Amino acid sequence: MTIDQFIALAASIGACLAAIATFLTVGQMAMQRTASFHPELVVSRILFEGRAIFAGGLPTHWVAIDNADPNKSNNEESKFFFSVPLSNIGLGAAKNLKVVWEFPIEEFAVKIEGLARQTSVSANISFKNGMFSIESETLGTGTSIWKNQRVEHIDYVLPAAVQREATRLRLPHAYVMATSAFLYFSFIAKSKQISELPPLKVTLDYQDIADSTYHASFDIQMHVEMLSEPLIRAYLEAKRN
Repeated sequence: MTIDQFIALAASIGACLAAIATFLTVGQMAMQRTASFHPELVVSRILFEGRAIFAGGLPTHWVAIDNADPNKSNNEESKFFFSVPLSNIGLGAAKNLKVVWEFPIEEFAVKIEGLARQTSVSANISFKNGMFSIESETLGTGTSIWKNQRVEHIDYVLPAAVQREATRLRLPHAYVMATSAFLYFSFIAKSKQISELPPLKVTLDYQDIADSTYHASFDIQMHVEMLSEPLIRAYLEAKRN
């Protein structure tokens, strides 16, 4: 092979490698651009206060507190349901959301019952047939059907740039009722188990507008800031799994 032929071959190989590199770069840019339009769901931190609906009851009425003004509460929430903010920080819309909740409520009910026995408050706490129940002359009687609260569906969540207000992801009422009872009896019994609240797990399965499927899972942990007999002040913080 002559020098001229060798130079021509080297130039051809260099041009081929440059073309391959350009192709890979363009492909990577296309993938990044496509990925940037995927929906991405996040659960935001929320500060709240738990109060009793009636005098002497459990603090099951959770009210969101404005982070900018901790003394200002949001009274728009129902007395029976509490929500955490769900936002879409991606550029694409999320649709057909399936929300699945997991919480060890059966074992938790046993723990609450044990705490109740350490106090002078007469109460029967149980979890049977998928239902969490409290029977008490002092605290009142109530049942929350956990098995009917574990799965929820949301039609769509638009990107945060379009949908300014976060979607409300409603917490299972059984979780609110059980954790409120746990904190109430922990305070009355002067128990050190207050920090032993198990996380509430939520799994989100959803699609984008092209029907591609996505999955996200979060552990929502409660952190108690203040606790008294009629009041809870705490925040919920989600950690992505």
